[in-house]
Amino acid sequence: MIKYLLLKMPPTPEPISSPNPTWKLFVDGSSTLIRSRAGLILISPEGFQVMQAIRFTFKSTNNQAEFEALIAGLNLARSLQVQHLSIFSDSQIMVRQTTGDYATKDITLTKYHALVKSLLAFFSTHTLVQVDREDNTMTDLLSKLIELEKDQLEGSVYFEELKIPAIEGQQIMEICIADVTWMTPIIDYLKEGILPKDPTEAKKLRSQAAKYFIEKDTLYKRTFDSPILKCIDPDEALYCMREVHEGI
Repeated sequence: MIKYLLLKMPPTPEPISSPNPTWKLFVDGSSTLIRSRAGLILISPEGFQVMQAIRFTFKSTNNQAEFEALIAGLNLARSLQVQHLSIFSDSQIMVRQTTGDYATKDITLTKYHALVKSLLAFFSTHTLVQVDREDNTMTDLLSKLIELEKDQLEGSVYFEELKIPAIEGQQIMEICIADVTWMTPIIDYLKEGILPKDPTEAKKLRSQAAKYFIEKDTLYKRTFDSPILKCIDPDEALYCMREVHEGI
């Protein structure tokens, strides 16, 4: 199945030499009485692919599943520091609501729409295009991979089980952001110039903060011999450790 997906590539991504190298994101979601699932494929300008299959343990409509797929893809692209993104989906409602061509009257979809708009703001440029289902074969097939058990999936497909809707998880995240973490003093200093009253602690913080910078409200650490590191809070660290040790 994975080999077939690789053969069903979309038009060749633009060369990396382009002034604005654009990533491509294909998303698809579906829901039945038995299961709800989603799939996404993120393709770099060089042609590198990240494929993800998602199963929902909660009930959702087709439209909600489409939004969940888009949100998962946007979060993935954001975590990889993508700046220019072209998004492709065969969901007319999801695309038209996001672009503003359709009004969003459903309360639940209104929440999804707001979350998507907030995530799109993190990208320098983006486009959202509706494609025919036959042109979105990759993600349609990927979403169906969720019917297999986790241990049956190929290693090149990342599996995720979503226990709550993204719109509920966003509310939880907003509460957590306000908590004080190890990053708080560094962020306060970089943003507002706030230092501890103790001169020794203030000197220590200035020296420490020189290794960090803030990009779009996210703290990163510079290193000499490795890539730039994204800083995370204790809850995110536990999540990462859990994901790694579960062997995803």
